[in-house]
Amino acid sequence: DRDVTGVQTCALPISAVGGVATVTAAPRAATPGRPGAPEVPGAPGAPGARWPPGADGAGGWGGPAARPARRRVLLSLAGLVVVGAGIAGYELSQGGTATPPATGNGAGARGRTGTASSGKSTSPPAIGSATKLWSVALGRTEVAAPAVAAGVVYAGATDGPLYALRAADGHTIWKYPANGVSTGPVVAGGAVYVLDGRGTLHALGTGGTEKWKFTPPAAEASGFIVADGAVYATGDRTVYALHAADGSVAWSYATSNTINARLAASGGTGFAANNDNNLYAIRSGTRVWSRQIGEGSNDLFGAQLAVSGAGVFVGAGDHNLYARRAADGAPWWQFPTSNAVHGGPVVAGDVVYAGSSDENVYAIEASTGRRVWEYTTQNEVVAAPVVADSVVYAASADGDVYALRAADGRALWQYATGGSLQSSVAVAGNVVYAGTISGTLYAVRAPA
Repeated sequence: DRDVTGVQTCALPISAVGGVATVTAAPRAATPGRPGAPEVPGAPGAPGARWPPGADGAGGWGGPAARPARRRVLLSLAGLVVVGAGIAGYELSQGGTATPPATGNGAGARGRTGTASSGKSTSPPAIGSATKLWSVALGRTEVAAPAVAAGVVYAGATDGPLYALRAADGHTIWKYPANGVSTGPVVAGGAVYVLDGRGTLHALGTGGTEKWKFTPPAAEASGFIVADGAVYATGDRTVYALHAADGSVAWSYATSNTINARLAASGGTGFAANNDNNLYAIRSGTRVWSRQIGEGSNDLFGAQLAVSGAGVFVGAGDHNLYARRAADGAPWWQFPTSNAVHGGPVVAGDVVYAGSSDENVYAIEASTGRRVWEYTTQNEVVAAPVVADSVVYAASADGDVYALRAADGRALWQYATGGSLQSSVAVAGNVVYAGTISGTLYAVRAPA
């Protein structure tokens, strides 16, 4: 790494805080897939990425990752959503027709076993039976990451309005004409935030009435987060901090290139990565520090960031997950995978969870970069995992929702939607909400 100003920096010893450690993952034992056919969705659409909880804040983020042709789709749809953080959505019919619940296990247990840090496969997990409660056709294109707050699911597709749905049965409560839902909406402080398909950020009341909207000068908003009582958004190469009450700009900072990565924020400091491979820490419109990450071209194009405690964690297109010190950006450790890391990271306790296009979900010790476990799905994982009640919920492009035990990666259950999943799920109690790229939102009840 080097400082963006051009001053060369020296890596600290591994034993010191902030030392550089390159962690090599132990080899995986081959593990066979398990047979099973995916469920046919009840209300399919035609085929066409939220933000870590806690200290990181909450939010959707725009900017393509694995599919550059879609400008804001991947990271915006793949954003993390947690209980209490709302995300709004879109439904195809005006009344919102929900498919009746299905009984039995809609999922073929097709994933492979987790692998512990020793490199040895764990014993085959006992897969439980998940039950579909309902499904709603929200459109014909990708559904942004949903969220649940106070018994309401907020979800939507990129080709229609924002919908508030009753969590119990998928019935439409209200809808807002958002011109496409570009990012997974966020519920915070009595407001619902959503970025539309034209690059405008909207703040709504929980009843669906618009409070304010923001479009960056001479640009489109490409993503946003909500943290520390403020809203952080990007447009082209600039980071904006907005007052949550009225959307007015508190400060802005222009970086050296376009930002196509998801923001992070903690304690009033915002963190951003741009297409020059520069990682920035910005406070009150002033750069605190900046560092360059990666050696290739556009390694941070589509990157996802998380901040927790003393560290900033960056999933990058050069196949690595990076840890940097939040105070000064100094290198801490990096963890290599076999493909782009655009599914997260998400931090829970002392563990960083991330999905990769190499089809794996990884659990990595935050303080050391040591692999705790990994779990292999059957396609790329470009959506940030969600961690709730000691369970990691991962959505894979293979169409399955995986519920993995946080401690060791053992599969508890999985559910096949029949459509590719590239957005994070939302979790409320024992119900998981997941949206496909063909426009269908599912509510799935976990086994007892």
